[in-house]
Formats: sequence, structure tokens, C-alpha cells
Amino acid sequence: MLDLMAFAEACHYSNGEPTGASMTPDAQRHIAGAIIRHISPFAELDVPCHQAPLEISLRERWVVPLYFGLHSETAREYLAANLSDADGHLASHLLAHVDWRSRTVGAHLAALIPCPQLESQIGRLLLRSDLCYAGFAYCVALARFASDEAVDYLERYLHYYLGQPQLYFDQQHAMAALAYLDRQRQEQRLTSHLPAWHAFIADKQSWQLDTACEHFDNYMAHLTRLGDRQ
Repeated sequence: MLDLMAFAEACHYSNGEPTGASMTPDAQRHIAGAIIRHISPFAELDVPCHQAPLEISLRERWVVPLYFGLHSETAREYLAANLSDADGHLASHLLAHVDWRSRTVGAHLAALIPCPQLESQIGRLLLRSDLCYAGFAYCVALARFASDEAVDYLERYLHYYLGQPQLYFDQQHAMAALAYLDRQRQEQRLTSHLPAWHAFIADKQSWQLDTACEHFDNYMAHLTRLGDRQ
């Protein structure tokens, strides 16, 4: 089975240079993460979008080392050493580029700096779900902001996407983020989504909420430790 993430990496960052200019528009969209086309009520939400390739200097310094997130100690140490050079403008700029890698890194930077002024941009990107792979980072950023608006974006996402069983998107990450915020905010928002969740996973035996919540909590612990070091 083709590993789409490895394929995208090889195609888009071959020898350190983007190769998308030589590809068809469909291939470029695919590599950027637009793998599944879908129509949603959120398609018209306005978000900044830059179609031009990301500047090489930004790609090499920020995206290449960090687009797989904070799963490795190497990535966490790199981010800790460089985060003081990041700001809200950089995070917003990365989020505006139509590529799952730059948006993943932008969401992480927004969570860590932190940049609550980007909450609407990140929340709308989650609702639109134009690109695969980036949704987890959006959920992480919203959980880090922990505001009423962040909770609202997660709930709006779940209200719609739990009702779309054919879309294997970021429902489990959004559920885990909401569970995390319930504990942080001493609320019980997750409970109302459990019936829809159970219906959604009826044909998805590998989707386990307990596992998703444990992974999300561990990830947020890494993020919190990084933020505390700044």
C-alpha cells in the first residue's frame, strides 16, 4: 500500500527543492493534502490562502524539521531551541499556505507562542478540512487556547463530521481535544457527542476513543512542557 505521507515528502521536497511546478494541478493538490474532495457547509468560510510556494528559507528552517509534529525528541529539542525566533506573523503565514506540512507547523507555533489571535483562522481551517493530515495540529492548538471559542469550533466540527461516516477525518482527534478541555475547564461537553460517536465508529473497529484520548493527553503534556521552557 502506498504511504501517501512518504510519497508527498519525496515528491514535494526532492533534494531540498519543491517539485510541484512540474506536476499537474491535480497532482499538486494531492501532494498538498487535498486527497479527499468533499462538500461541506463550511466550504465558504473565509481563510487566508497563499497558492505560491513557501519561501525556501522558511521551509528549510521550520517546515522540514517540524512537519511530523512533536512525536520525536529531536523535533521537540529543535523547536525548543528555535521557538524564540517565531512570532504570530510566521505562524499565520505558514497557516495560509495550502499545504498540510506548513499548516501543521503553523498550528504548532500558534499553540506554543501562543497566538490566540489566530484561533479563528485555525478553527475555520478545522471546519473546512480541506487538507488531510493537518487536523490533529488544529485540534492541539484549539486545546491549547482553551477558550469558549475553541470549544465552539470543536463542537461545530463534531456536530457535522460525526454525521459523515464516509469521511475518515479528524473526528477522534476532535473528541480527544474536547475531552481534554472538559477536564481543563471542568465541563461535560463530550457527553452530548457520545451517541453520535458510537454511531460513527460502528464500522470502524480500530477507532478507540480511550486510545485517542491517551495519545492526545500525552501530546499536550509534551506541548505544555515546551511552552513552560520559554
